[in-house]
Amino acid sequence: SKENAPKRKKSSKPKAKKNKVDEPKEKNTSGVKSKKRNAEAESPKSDKRKDALLYLQQVRKKFAKNPAVYRHFLLVMGDFKKDVLDVNAVISKVKSMFAGDRNLIEGFNTFLPP
Repeated sequence: SKENAPKRKKSSKPKAKKNKVDEPKEKNTSGVKSKKRNAEAESPKSDKRKDALLYLQQVRKKFAKNPAVYRHFLLVMGDFKKDVLDVNAVISKVKSMFAGDRNLIEGFNTFLPP
């Protein structure tokens, strides 16, 4: 029974971690720290997210004196995300909202599907 079984001491040695594919680890002999982890963290998805956040900051800054336009832009984007508006409707609304600001319109174009 478990009650009468001798208790085992837990080993103080840390278990060796295996690579995911059991590949041998490469040694860094250059003396320069590897940026591989950071490069993996900087995926295209995170780049797009950063670009989108920067764009939102541009829009907010542009309409700082007229925050209703910025709020309307956020509502339009929310409706697009919820599939209430299609791409053509969003483009039309953004063009009319940002009329005369070529930089904001071109910046928005980078988020549209090709």
